[in-house]
Amino acid sequence: MMSRERKKAAALQEKLQLLRSLTHSHALSNTSIIMDASKYIKELKQKVVMLNQEIACAAQDSRSRQTSYPT
Repeated sequence: MMSRERKKAAALQEKLQLLRSLTHSHALSNTSIIMDASKYIKELKQKVVMLNQEIACAAQDSRSRQTSYPT
């Protein structure tokens, strides 16, 4: 039977490996996995900002086209 501490450690290790795979990290140490995940999250945030800007530009372009053509 596993002790509570071993179960916690095993669960943490499993979650770190999941994080490693989700972020496409090749890191081996827990610290590096977390640092890679942090970098990955920052990159995703930048992509969200860029996509939101593209959406806003597309919406503005669409509105300007609608107002330039009488219906």
